[in-house]
Formats: sequence, structure tokens, C-alpha cells
Amino acid sequence: MMHRCMGCMAEYSAELSACPYCNYQKNSKALQPYCLEPETVLDRKYIVGRVVSEDAFAISYLAWDFENNQSVVIKEYFPKELSSRMPGQTEVSFYDGEKAKQYESGLMAFVEEANQLVRLTQNLDGVAKVYNLFVENSTAYTVNEYLETVSFKDIISMEGRLPWQDAVALMFPLIESLDTMHRNNVINYGITPDKIVMTRDRAVKLLDFGGSRFETVGTNKNLSLITDEGFSAIELYRDDDVTAASD
Repeated sequence: MMHRCMGCMAEYSAELSACPYCNYQKNSKALQPYCLEPETVLDRKYIVGRVVSEDAFAISYLAWDFENNQSVVIKEYFPKELSSRMPGQTEVSFYDGEKAKQYESGLMAFVEEANQLVRLTQNLDGVAKVYNLFVENSTAYTVNEYLETVSFKDIISMEGRLPWQDAVALMFPLIESLDTMHRNNVINYGITPDKIVMTRDRAVKLLDFGGSRFETVGTNKNLSLITDEGFSAIELYRDDDVTAASD
């Protein structure tokens, strides 16, 4: 009998207590009480594994897609200042009053942006694909392409500066893809070196569009939530209109 590892999604003998490939312990619990527990099933076809990343607005999980027999990354809309979840539960609770309005506004923006990403990313080489969107547990989820990568932040720290000619050649597919997104009124708002990754075949891709975070924080914008120190455009610190040029 085989068991699927919630740490890397490989299969191994159910008799073992840990994955022989990544050493993830069988029956491990969620690292944070508000995260979905490993082996939670979503949309009746995805099984959730370990947390890949999280920020103030969303949690991303490694997951297995039973229909397409492949690893994916599932991103859950979960603004921590506006919502909560009981340990071991799947349903998201959000607060009353103005915070409820902010939660719902951000959720609508998340869904709208995700629908655009599903439509646009299938034929773009420079961004990670978004395969699907579904609404469940009083929140929404995107199903994203899983990529084995290294971030440009790590590449630069290991190899030092890239010659500009190499950087242009590597980045051109990403820039073309970003141009297509901009022409469809999709702005990233938060491009940083750790969101630009290189795959094993040296393809460069941009991860994670997060425009919905601006709708989530509402009119009283918290700069620490919507900016990335050292990288965000000056418009994000002021009341100026944010355009494609800001990316």
C-alpha cells in the first residue's frame, strides 16, 4: 500500500513513518493553527500538503491534483488582519463591520484577478500558469502551476551580478508576458527578486500577482502590507495612480 507525501507529493510505502525523498513526517500537523491541515481535500479533487509560502493576504500550499495527476500550488485568500480559522477547521471566519466590508471587497478583487489570470497565463512563457479558480470555505482559491525553481535572489547571492546581456536574454520572455498582462489591465504591484524564478531548464518566470491586496486593505492603506521595502514604486507610498509603469 502506498502513501502520498504531503511534503513533496511523491508516493512511498505506507509502512514508513517518513518520506524517503524529503524526510517529511507522516501525519504532520499544520505549522500554524490558522493553516489548513495536511491531507485536507478541496473542491473534491485537490489534496492539500505543506505550506509553501504565506504573507498578510494569502497562504500557498503544495497540493496534488487527482484529476490531472500532478503537483500544483493552491493559493488561498486569507487576509490575517480581517479573518481567522479555528485549528483543524476549513471554514474561514471574518470579522464584523468595516473589516467585513474590506474582506468581501478583497475577496471580489481576488476572484476577478484570478479569472483574468486563468484566461491570460495559459499561453504566456514568462509567468506561472493559473489553472483554475474555485470558491469554498467562505473564501477563494487559485490552482497554480508547480515549478521546481530557484529564485533570482538566490542566484544573485550565489553567482554575483549577471552581465546585462545575459539578464536581457533571460528576462525577455517575462517582459513580453508582463506586457500582455498590462495590456489586459493586470498589474503585479510587487515585483521583487524572490518572485522571479528560474526553472531547471533555465526558463525565467514571474510568480504571484497580488493586485487584490490593495482592495483588501481598504481606504486606510497600511504601507507595510502593500509595499516591499527597496523595490516598490514611489506611487505606492503616495496617493498617485498606480499604472503599468509602476511595475
